[in-house]
Amino acid sequence: RTLTDAQLRWVYAHSAALVAASFEDFGLTPLEAGAFGKPTIALGSGGYLDTVVPGVTGVFFRAHGGGDAQGVEDAQRHTWSAEAIREHADRFSMAAFIGASGQR
Repeated sequence: RTLTDAQLRWVYAHSAALVAASFEDFGLTPLEAGAFGKPTIALGSGGYLDTVVPGVTGVFFRAHGGGDAQGVEDAQRHTWSAEAIREHADRFSMAAFIGASGQR
């Protein structure tokens, strides 16, 4: 089932963290969660390597051997700064890209 934009915003706002266990070329979902100040527990590959900052916006886990469970445990032990996570996500916002393109 596909969520509406409003439902997706509600899910992000009421979550503890995002678990991103699929492969993404860009790693957009951690930025979406980050806009709500939520950390990401991500598979350590693909676009997540570009959009998740370990220890600041989330943690990585290995694909095999229970790495996802270890990632969740690592994230639960960490104290996250919602403000730092949102600031990181803002670096990828449309406004940031428009501002950067105008500074050539």
